[in-house]
Amino acid sequence: MLSLASILHSNGYAEIAETDPDVSTVELAREISASIGTVVSESVENLVASPTAVKPSNTYGGNYGYGQLPLHTDLAHWYRPPRYVLLRCITGTQSVATHLFHRRQLEKWIPTSIMRRALFSPRRRIDGKVFLLHMLTDDLFRWDQLFLKPQNAAAHASVARMQEAAAELPTADVVLSKTGQSLLIDNWNVMHGRSAVPTIERYRKLDRIYLETLSNGNKDSS
Repeated sequence: MLSLASILHSNGYAEIAETDPDVSTVELAREISASIGTVVSESVENLVASPTAVKPSNTYGGNYGYGQLPLHTDLAHWYRPPRYVLLRCITGTQSVATHLFHRRQLEKWIPTSIMRRALFSPRRRIDGKVFLLHMLTDDLFRWDQLFLKPQNAAAHASVARMQEAAAELPTADVVLSKTGQSLLIDNWNVMHGRSAVPTIERYRKLDRIYLETLSNGNKDSS
């Protein structure tokens, strides 16, 4: 049987069957961390879709509300984003899917040479300064169409190609429909998004927590 680390290395994500609802999301994250050699950020976020006016404009919820969330990597505007994202179903639905797309498949649309040259900056300055972020390094891929600004020709080309390819990308879709069902995503290799939330399923609720390979001292530029 393949280990969780092996599945993550192969697919970039791993589905985790229903877990004991009496076990907290932090406890679950610690168990997973022990098996893959990471540490846990103990701040659990509750994700519930809402109208755009309810959430701040520096969040995806504040920009898209109940609509479809485009593919992105979490906290791409950090110098070193969290390595893994753990999503855990608290109140599930049948028709809302998490979309997943591994960056190695993206090479069919954007050559690796362009991704490596592409430079972006956070949407907002930090302490009055702007710093540049590579779209792709040896071990880290980042993408965010909202909170990253292209800063060179390769970055502008990447944005244009992503916009052209968005409807064609063959995503893997995971539906978190049962309480305790979880999804672990390699945030350095896999983009994720979400389908639109129908009116009758707006009760959907997930927990989100990040797993780090090392202590992350980065500032959030949003």
